[in-house]
Amino acid sequence: EAFKLDANGAVTTTRYPEKDSAENDDSSPSTGWKLINKWKRVTVTVHAMRGKSQANFDLCRQQHVKSVLTKYGYAEAEFNYLLNNIKLPDGVSVQDWNDMIEAISPLMYLLPSLRDDPNPAYANGELDHITRRNAPFSETAICEMLLNAMPHAIRLKWKADHLGQTIPTNRDLLVVELQQLLDEHNASRKQKSQQGGGGDKRGSEKEKGNNSRNGGGTPSTPKNPKKKKCSRCARKGEKDHIKFSHVDADCERYHPDLTAKVKSHERQLRAQEAMTPPLSGDRDRKRKKRSRKNAKKNKKSSKSKKSRRRSRSYSSSSSSSNSSSSSSGSS
Repeated sequence: EAFKLDANGAVTTTRYPEKDSAENDDSSPSTGWKLINKWKRVTVTVHAMRGKSQANFDLCRQQHVKSVLTKYGYAEAEFNYLLNNIKLPDGVSVQDWNDMIEAISPLMYLLPSLRDDPNPAYANGELDHITRRNAPFSETAICEMLLNAMPHAIRLKWKADHLGQTIPTNRDLLVVELQQLLDEHNASRKQKSQQGGGGDKRGSEKEKGNNSRNGGGTPSTPKNPKKKKCSRCARKGEKDHIKFSHVDADCERYHPDLTAKVKSHERQLRAQEAMTPPLSGDRDRKRKKRSRKNAKKNKKSSKSKKSRRRSRSYSSSSSSSNSSSSSSGSS
């Protein structure tokens, strides 16, 4: 900044802004100026690599999450998923599950909340009724997450042991109680599976496929000797889904001497009728009527063929006998 000089050449406090851009001073009395440097704080944004500190790491991580999660409501979605949807996997202890939730809790601030939406439509407090979930979980919330992650039988048992208490509040005690109930539940399932009582109701994918092919229910296999099994179909080499679907008394395929009861054509018609989805009204009745009519027609045609064979054989035998008698008479 430039300041004027007096008649004696001394610096005054009078500003001389016209000479602020001058490069050198002017020592002329009354008309000269003196340049004096003045400090001013200026904030400049510098785009460069940050240092390796925890604060810089947290800042970069938060900025990265904001660039990836461009919408709002992720915090509420994560909270609801942990509270109501996720279940305890097999082989995981309750303490490990509790540790996982504790590790997620301090990171919830990274997720954008519905309350952060800058849409002008929400400027008048339309979202104030929503609780912010981009904050660490409360003790009660973690207790609810632990209890809801347990199998249904364990939740019922805990509520039966704590009548009048809808939500647990003591997390340390809850972890111990749930682990004890989980151990008893797993031991019971293991004992039932060893005794052939089923154990896990969910079953395997292979068993589900067998159930669908057999029309539902528990499939009969050689490992389950108490289930249905037809010895006739087994001796005739029928497939498993046939021989394990009924007992000997209900067998519609073979007699006790293993002769066929129903002809294969009629049995195929029965199977088609059973597999065809029922139609409504007159079309259903007409379809069934045509099936019965065709079955009778096929049965009559087979009988007529047999009768024609018998008549031909009878006529040939009678003609041969007549010819023999005539030959003997002539002799």
